[in-house]
Amino acid sequence: MNLDAAFVSLALLVSLVVAHPLVLVRLLFVIGLFALFNMLYYLRSERSLEFLFGVLYAYFAFFGLFWIFPYAALTVRARSWLTR
Repeated sequence: MNLDAAFVSLALLVSLVVAHPLVLVRLLFVIGLFALFNMLYYLRSERSLEFLFGVLYAYFAFFGLFWIFPYAALTVRARSWLTR
């Protein structure tokens, strides 16, 4: 069932992008913008160039880990891994 939620979420994202291609451009822009604001705060407090990894991680988290929250919401009562 783990992969089912991932495939359903991916299919919905792809169908939205096919129907409205500008949604992908806006989505990528907003993800980058919010990640940049968060990383500017990190840069101010830590003074390290590792803040660039935060922007890359924001894209990875959105496209690679987007299915975890819906899966966890659907399996609230399960006691297996990746449900809490």
